[in-house]
Amino acid sequence: MDVHLFFQRRIKFLRQLYSTVSQPYVTRKQLIEAEVPPFKPEPSWEEHEPAFLNEWLEADESLQVIGQMTVSALAAALHLFLSQSASNIFKRVRREKTTEFKPLESYKKEFKNNGWFKGYKCYFLEQLGVDFELSDCDLKLLESLVLTRNQAQHPEHLSTTDVFYSESDLKKVTHPFFIDANDLMRNASEDQDDVQTLLLNFMTDPRIKITSEKMNTVFEVLLKFAEWLEHEILLWSSQPLADLNSGDKPTFKLRNASVADGGLSDARATVNAENESALERHLRVDAQMQQQDAA
Repeated sequence: MDVHLFFQRRIKFLRQLYSTVSQPYVTRKQLIEAEVPPFKPEPSWEEHEPAFLNEWLEADESLQVIGQMTVSALAAALHLFLSQSASNIFKRVRREKTTEFKPLESYKKEFKNNGWFKGYKCYFLEQLGVDFELSDCDLKLLESLVLTRNQAQHPEHLSTTDVFYSESDLKKVTHPFFIDANDLMRNASEDQDDVQTLLLNFMTDPRIKITSEKMNTVFEVLLKFAEWLEHEILLWSSQPLADLNSGDKPTFKLRNASVADGGLSDARATVNAENESALERHLRVDAQMQQQDAA
């Protein structure tokens, strides 16, 4: 199964869904703020509170709930992508390449103590030599995505649809991506350690605030990270078995093969001559295995 392809489709679907469902509430807030019909105040309106305040608050609350649901779906998609990418490795290469692999179950302690994202991070690093830190992606953002999903799925207050980062969350991620900027004091230092100290000293847990700008960033980072990981797995799988047995971390010389600049398709096309034969062998064996599975 092309895990990367299905992940891309899932993210693109959720992106259009978030945009489509959010748009009516974004438009309502804009009309109210611009005082455009049908939200134009009557001349006799007493200005002890803004006109159509309840309608504006309802639209804002709706956008937060839509954002929470989308974040939950994105975190689930990321979990599936990492899980199925790990299991799919055994179908992409010859059995000899994975005989020394530790089973994913042996990382239970890492998963339990640090969460599933860091668990897979450790697994891919130790088993394939694939280091998430080299992805040029904001890993803190991805960790924040998981924490935000956890709070959205397990709210603590019936009286509000708002969700908040807990003290344990703030200890795991220094500066959560979805933090409400209004919860930060104006004179707070830009230094992350100072921000974390500030957040931990709040009298109440800081509120999670999801905006369309931040969601667009999340969509882009997820797509970029998935493309990078698929690229790294492809390079690992094309490494000759003798090189893997040497104990050295797999390395490949690429000509202008940048995921950020050229994408995975360009990276596939630019594997240099000393790697091409191994790559071709891998693709041929992979095709044969797929044919056998289909039969």
